[in-house]
Amino acid sequence: MTNQTVIAADLQSAYEYHLRRPQQEVGVYLISSNRELLNHVEKLMNSHGAFGVMDSYGRVHYVLDARKGMPFVENKFYETVSTLLEDHSGEQVNYQLETQKLVNRVLNRYDFNQNLRGYRVLSTMLEMSLKDYSLLNPISKRLYRKVAEVFRVTPTQAERNVRYLFQNLSQREEAARKNGTVTNRAYLSPPDGRLPVAETVVRLWDICRLEENNDMTGAR
Repeated sequence: MTNQTVIAADLQSAYEYHLRRPQQEVGVYLISSNRELLNHVEKLMNSHGAFGVMDSYGRVHYVLDARKGMPFVENKFYETVSTLLEDHSGEQVNYQLETQKLVNRVLNRYDFNQNLRGYRVLSTMLEMSLKDYSLLNPISKRLYRKVAEVFRVTPTQAERNVRYLFQNLSQREEAARKNGTVTNRAYLSPPDGRLPVAETVVRLWDICRLEENNDMTGAR
């Protein structure tokens, strides 16, 4: 059996253990003396071969047990890194999906023409800025540039797409007001029909953020 086969088997065992263990597991230990501290560290090392210590900035520093030789340390290193990467990747995917659902839920309240490119640009802008609020300060400086890279257009074209989307929505809502059409859609534009691009994006961002906070409060 080669070293790579052994490492692969160890990684598989570690992965299966990770799936079986309770998620969001938290352990709290009270240590009242240096001897207790050393004994507890010794137990952790003997049972797990590694443990993490969090500093005041929230960063976790992992300590690996090298007393059993480098092959053991190598296996523990791969096991720890693989688990961390998998946890982080899963969290990122879940957050992205939840953000997309949130943005779609908010935008579906209004009578946007979802066939326009500006709708996809706006959705992406909201998703990006929900992850990084600094992109809104100001929108023209960073957010248009980032979303333009996604759609392979210029920042000016991205802004123009969103502006046309808002103009189209304003016209549709104005027609609904004049005709007295009863719909299950909310109105985003005021009676004068003006929807300034930057202000409207920030307004939609505020609605999304409020909705997100309500979801988090309701989940507790």
